[in-house]
Amino acid sequence: MVKDDSQHGRPLPVVLEQDASDVDLALSIPSTTPAGVDTVESLAQSGRAYHKHYQEKYFIPIGDEEQDRLDLQHHLFSLTCDGQLSLAPIGNPHMVLDIGIRSGIWATEYALQNPPAIVTGTDLSPIKRKYIPPNCRFLVTDAEAEWAFPSAFNYIHGRALFTCFHEPLSVFRSAFSSLAPGSYFEMQEIYFRPHSKDKSINDTTLECWNAKLIEGAKILGKDWWCTPNYRGWFEEAGFMDVEEKVYYWPGNEWPKGEKQKELGRTMLTNGLRGLSAVSMMLFTKVFGMSAAEVETVLVDVRKDMENLNIHTYYPIHVVWGRKPL
Repeated sequence: MVKDDSQHGRPLPVVLEQDASDVDLALSIPSTTPAGVDTVESLAQSGRAYHKHYQEKYFIPIGDEEQDRLDLQHHLFSLTCDGQLSLAPIGNPHMVLDIGIRSGIWATEYALQNPPAIVTGTDLSPIKRKYIPPNCRFLVTDAEAEWAFPSAFNYIHGRALFTCFHEPLSVFRSAFSSLAPGSYFEMQEIYFRPHSKDKSINDTTLECWNAKLIEGAKILGKDWWCTPNYRGWFEEAGFMDVEEKVYYWPGNEWPKGEKQKELGRTMLTNGLRGLSAVSMMLFTKVFGMSAAEVETVLVDVRKDMENLNIHTYYPIHVVWGRKPL
């Protein structure tokens, strides 16, 4: 049985209407090095490559397989936001920064859709996309280090970074300092905790795995359940007119409605592809498990993820705020 965390009680339910036709079904199953320069050494583990120099900062694999999953995750955000790359009322910013760009797809698409804008993307790894627009550049840098950009930005964006930072508030403060007055910072983030309105998630292997994962991350100095704090941290960093919208990603196809089902299908694929990736480093490094032991545990986690009788969903928080004039 999973005990409630002292800081994070059981999540409050939200209404997603279950598809009655699925009730009894279950599926089987800052440096500024240009990113074109490969400066990252990798550490192989269980067939996946990890950062050699940033093991204490980033516990997720790097490489083509993870890049493909992150592009799939981009589709989830695009579907959620009806194709909009940003929700903040940003107008037509000239200087745009995307922090922790992962696969680089958001920065690339924003640059393509906004040719007058100059888009800079930063990450710990070099980004290698098939095509990079001429108004887009990628830099290898650490968002938790001191920011030293030569000019202020008119819009700063971040997405799905809950695994990345030891102190998200310090990163938000850096964003505040690097914005021109009157400009916006926006975060689009998943609250990486499985919820269910009907308590069908309670005491499942999926819930136990997630709680153990969060325990491991906390031992290494990170709170992977930190997303509900974002709005408050925006305000603490100095932003005004802070707004927040909360959406929901079903864990699989259990809810009614074609859009919800597409979100669920995509989220399930995203989750299955990322399950070993997000688990392996933490479970072996923190809890001393072998790779084979981790994969044995994940067998039942996958079954729960695919089970349409477990009505899992994950809140998605989109938060933005403006730097005062």
